[in-house]
Amino acid sequence: MNYSKIAKKNFFSVFSAVIGIVLFIGVIKKVGFKELLSVIGQLSLWQLFFLIILLVLFVFVSVCRWRLLLSMINSGQVSWLNSLKPWLSDFAFSYLSPAPSFGGEPLRLRIFKESKGDKVSWAQVAATIFIDKIFDATANLIIVILGVIMLFWQHALSFPLRMMIIIIVTLSLAVIGAGYYRMIRRQGFISTLAKLFHLSKSQLWQKIAGHVDEMEQVVHRFFSFKNPFFLPVIFLTILRMASVVARVYLVILFVSNQQIGLIGVVIILSSTFLIYFLPFPGGLGGFESSQAFLFVLLGLGAQQGLAYALVMRFAEMIPVSLGILVVLQASMKSFLNNLNGGRTP
Repeated sequence: MNYSKIAKKNFFSVFSAVIGIVLFIGVIKKVGFKELLSVIGQLSLWQLFFLIILLVLFVFVSVCRWRLLLSMINSGQVSWLNSLKPWLSDFAFSYLSPAPSFGGEPLRLRIFKESKGDKVSWAQVAATIFIDKIFDATANLIIVILGVIMLFWQHALSFPLRMMIIIIVTLSLAVIGAGYYRMIRRQGFISTLAKLFHLSKSQLWQKIAGHVDEMEQVVHRFFSFKNPFFLPVIFLTILRMASVVARVYLVILFVSNQQIGLIGVVIILSSTFLIYFLPFPGGLGGFESSQAFLFVLLGLGAQQGLAYALVMRFAEMIPVSLGILVVLQASMKSFLNNLNGGRTP
């Protein structure tokens, strides 16, 4: 075990979390705690109810899409609970990791495999998770590109900020574009990605290297217009993003009492996706600061921007909390199973 690498990872995680907390506290002090409470206090119960309904729709559509991908690999009948639990665990730890919506995939795979046993191939389930994340990344990138175009068109930004946004968008577009090109041409994209990000030497990669061919076969089979699952997955991806756009629009409306139109919503949502590229767990601090700045730029006010960020974070913490409970339950079950000599209690 390489303790030096583990120490560096832990130090980086703690350091990024501390920076995020400092930013979070700093932006609240700058905006004013009383002013922030006055904005959030205007929210009514029925407004919160609508936001929770949209959040439930987001989770429902997300799980539906993954279940559809699972049915493609003949995994048998998967109950809603056995697909919801792994998805929640992935969402929670991807949200908390200092990476853009990635990091919880091994948990999703492990918890799903524990529920299905040897009925499904490890590599095939991993392939469905990979496809699921590819569609998330693609939808997010489309929103980011649209938001950047609209932001550049409507507002003058500083040159360093413009360059940072352009570099992030260009690199993301290049990676995803190359991925689709290789997948459609049935070339090995997963192995190429592992080499690109220097993952091929990691312990995790050494464990899964023998299954990569099987994973890529599933991916290649999926990315075909002849595949009956392809268009339904695209439709569910659009519906999933529509629920996010609707939630963003309503939160902005509720905290600012102003309608900013679809262009403003896309700009704000794209900034959210961009900010998660910063190495802060859950975008802590960076998300709140960016929204306070962006709302001022859009003429809505810093208090409203920070209130928007906190309401959105509160909503997202519901599935995050459930996901953490799922992982704790699975860990306790595994611990008790080991105490009983491998027999499930």
